[in-house]
Amino acid sequence: MTFVFYRGVTTQPGSLRSRACKDCGETGGFHAWVCVSLDDARSLAAHCNPKLWGAGTPPSWTLPDLVAMKNSLSKLGKFGLADVVQFAKAEKSKGTIQISTDLTEECGGYASGYIYKIALDETLYIDGVEAPSDQTSSTWCPMIRPRLLTNAPTISESTVIGLVARGKEVMFLTPILPDNIPEYKKPGGGGFGPVPGWTAGRWRARPQAAPTSK
Repeated sequence: MTFVFYRGVTTQPGSLRSRACKDCGETGGFHAWVCVSLDDARSLAAHCNPKLWGAGTPPSWTLPDLVAMKNSLSKLGKFGLADVVQFAKAEKSKGTIQISTDLTEECGGYASGYIYKIALDETLYIDGVEAPSDQTSSTWCPMIRPRLLTNAPTISESTVIGLVARGKEVMFLTPILPDNIPEYKKPGGGGFGPVPGWTAGRWRARPQAAPTSK
């Protein structure tokens, strides 16, 4: 099953292909301004929805000091996905941890530049339940409460962590690598075509140590 998302940016394919992430070291694709580790993304998701962690005790949440929302979340103490989404949307600095995508080519009003098609050819889960293939369904378009997107039934097993928010927006907390960006559209119209030099494939997660139970 293939799930499709869109991201509108001004970055040309050549730059997107060659740019290395300063945090994780991966070259190419989309990375957040602060590219958090998979363990950090899992810990944040587990704090918001501990029942979806899986076996063992969920870890305490942690984020790098450069993350703009860290202090705001710390002041709340207990917070949920709605708080994470709210702070993510409000923050416009280079301290953000999310990669914003859209379920449509309109890209939330950011469709004047290059539009990249993101394809995840695997089973995805929303709040621990297998996501419907129809991405226009209400499951993919929550009106109020954001939902957790993963590529496994539990957070501890997942290598994809994202937030499904209102307005057809999906925020990824894990990088979107070149294997999952098969096509793009140039500014000014026209159809989608292959991204030069890239081959579509399954999600390629960067190597991570297995999470430890506390």
